[in-house]
Amino acid sequence: MTRIVSADQPDWRPRIATLVLLAIAASTIAIGSFRAREDGSGTSDFDDFWRTASRDYLLKRTMTDEWGVHNYLPFFAILMGPFGLLPLRVAAAAFGIISCVAAAATFLIIDVGLLRHGGSPARPVRWVPAALAAAYAIDCIVLGQVALLTLLLIVAAWYLFEQQRSFACGMTLALAASIKLLPMVLGIYFLLRREGRVLAGLLCGLALFNGALPAIAFGPSRAWELHRAFWQRSAVGESLLALALNDSDKMSYANQSLPIVTRRLTMRTHTGLRDPQGMPKYVNLVDLSRKPMRIGPFALAPVQWIVLSVAAVLSVAVLLATLTGRRPTIERMRCEFAAFLLLSMVLSPVLWTFYFLLAYPALALSADAVFAPSRGRGPAAIADRVLLALWAIAVPLLAIREARAIGLHLLLTILLLFAMLRLSRDRATASRHQPPQRAKAGSAPA
Repeated sequence: MTRIVSADQPDWRPRIATLVLLAIAASTIAIGSFRAREDGSGTSDFDDFWRTASRDYLLKRTMTDEWGVHNYLPFFAILMGPFGLLPLRVAAAAFGIISCVAAAATFLIIDVGLLRHGGSPARPVRWVPAALAAAYAIDCIVLGQVALLTLLLIVAAWYLFEQQRSFACGMTLALAASIKLLPMVLGIYFLLRREGRVLAGLLCGLALFNGALPAIAFGPSRAWELHRAFWQRSAVGESLLALALNDSDKMSYANQSLPIVTRRLTMRTHTGLRDPQGMPKYVNLVDLSRKPMRIGPFALAPVQWIVLSVAAVLSVAVLLATLTGRRPTIERMRCEFAAFLLLSMVLSPVLWTFYFLLAYPALALSADAVFAPSRGRGPAAIADRVLLALWAIAVPLLAIREARAIGLHLLLTILLLFAMLRLSRDRATASRHQPPQRAKAGSAPA
């Protein structure tokens, strides 16, 4: 039965929904602040960030991994500097508020600025993708992580690109990559699309955030040493192939990165889980040898060959899908950009639970296609609906640690990547002879 609301009777549902969202945000921020401990005994990542800022950067003008901050560029300590001036709990609450604002801004940019969804907030095309990403966003805020800020900068960069502010797009993308290196993969997309002004902005931003500012903050020689240490620690010591074979502190079931999941499934690897008797749990389907296999001039362990093959196949698929579109519409380019973002997740050596909120732009594009009035009922439409349903099922399965240990959410990310590639092809087929359409500066986005 349809409920009719008269013109004189206010509709309280949006207000109630707003109050519920504010209550969730407030409680999430409070939990995140409570979990932070100055001695590092808490379960928050933000206390590591705070100690690095307050005890390394502000007191000693350096950055070490003593406080648990490993895979971050020296710019990260500068970014966290202002929070190091505050008491830990106050700083954690302030960062939680910033993360909530970043989440709201990301939703508005995608939902209103890009996809231009109007009408009631209750429309499924608006709340379904947000609901699918909400659990990962909450995890990010509770841990005090930076993924929401990174996602906002990535989405803002694309919005600036559509507004024909290409140089600003590159600068914004450089800021995101300086906080977390993962968005650098998106620079490859603009390289393939020959967007020179974006690349110029990206290079200028990287020079500013990772050259000039660290040199001023730490001194030129110390900044160079910190960047070299980062390269040895992250790019070499924790690369895809290194993590696939070497033991590390990244072996936990919560890490669903490609090398770690592949290793768990193909080798007898401790997942961090134990059975009721206290014995380690394993999820491997086979137990491959560590002995290197030589193929041509290269000798790698079987698990490393598997990781390398999967990464190569996915990368080639995304690259070929991009290169075949010579005159892409902006709708196709959105799908390609989202596919590159998903690829950056798959290629990341570390993929903790909160990283999966980076799939939100792709989920929004998928929902936009599924709930389109003109959407048909063919195999592709059914596959898209099934995929969104699987993402919905995967949210409560986060509580089952074994589901994360076998890489369920990584698999769904790979499936979503292929869905983006197919959707980008469909967008090209629907508008094959139309030239790229980007909004003029100051106008509404396409």
